Amino acid sequence: MLINPKRYLNVLRIWFYKLPWKSRILKPEKYFTCYAVDRIGAKDIILEDLFTMKKWKMQRMGMDYFELEAELGQVWYTRLIGVHERCYNVSTPYVFDPEDRTDLSNDVQSQVKTFMTDRDISGRAGDGVYAESCKAALRTWVRYMLTTLGKIPKFLT
Repeated sequence: MLINPKRYLNVLRIWFYKLPWKSRILKPEKYFTCYAVDRIGAKDIILEDLFTMKKWKMQRMGMDYFELEAELGQVWYTRLIGVHERCYNVSTPYVFDPEDRTDLSNDVQSQVKTFMTDRDISGRAGDGVYAESCKAALRTWVRYMLTTLGKIPKFLT
């Protein structure tokens, strides 16, 4: 889950100048979460957020292996930046098999419920609460990813 600073800045520049002017004033979404690959096109990949079920139109940046080897139904744990109609991936995603979708969807639902309970937030989770829960859960997700590899760094224990 490495973020290449040069790529990140380039993505921001491309994203900002390709959007219509009125869209530039929108606050872009930016947090790590799980997305299912819904459709694969020549210039974009449609990803579905496992919590909100919103579709994200991710623009292809080039020849990244995860874009070339994308399969319908895969679940990506990654970070997108932009708006739903046009966004870019700014990290290398963790890719899960399609059969893991239900478990990961349940994990994201649980993450939001735990976040709301810990902060005594009542009602329905809006986009702001969801984004904040994703940011707060990053450390837990990293631990989950590393546990599956069997290597947990000391700073996470």
